[in-house]
Amino acid sequence: LPGWRDDRSSESACRDQLPIEHGEIKRVPYVHGGYFGAAPFMLTNPKWTSMLRTLMPDVYVEISRRASKAPAPRLIHWAENNPVVAAYGTAYEMEFSGEMPILEWDVFLNPQLVRGLKKALREREDYLQRGRDEEATILEDDSAIGTDGGYGEASDERRALSDYDEEIERRTTLLVEGMLIAHGNTRQIITEQTGILKRMNFSSVRRTKSSLGGGVFARQWLAVY
Repeated sequence: LPGWRDDRSSESACRDQLPIEHGEIKRVPYVHGGYFGAAPFMLTNPKWTSMLRTLMPDVYVEISRRASKAPAPRLIHWAENNPVVAAYGTAYEMEFSGEMPILEWDVFLNPQLVRGLKKALREREDYLQRGRDEEATILEDDSAIGTDGGYGEASDERRALSDYDEEIERRTTLLVEGMLIAHGNTRQIITEQTGILKRMNFSSVRRTKSSLGGGVFARQWLAVY
């Protein structure tokens, strides 16, 4: 779109009008794969390639070899979810709009940690359900009229729920810290969709090079970013 008109409509080469409710778009609202499409531009910037060499030397060596003979379109996919490329795009977006962009990640979750969190959530729900069932039984029992109906145990229930919530928070933290930020290769993505061999697939993504769709743990990704 070559320009913006005062009536807050954009004018294309065909002179048709595209109304934009809030005027000129000054901020990228969503960034797929952490700006990986900007990778070829980053590779031409000595400052940022130096950062890549320092922070991710294995990736730098592989991509520097590839860059010497590959066309620009083939210098994109290695950078999907790469923290240095994401930082490159973020820096330019903040310089342009002054705002932090919303980055999109592809992630693989450790199935063992997922099962642990599900177990904690299920146990909490089972505890609440037992309480609801006991309360319903007491209310239906005529002999319970005039008694406290079991409500004297409310403080015990609050303590139990607090314990469950702490365990759920602990397991959630482990799950997030143990997740892999990765796109995965074709085989890994297909395996993920089938829902089988989850543990083996997670291990496969973990062993795969990040430049080939493999993963980086969230804490490590954020440290580099």
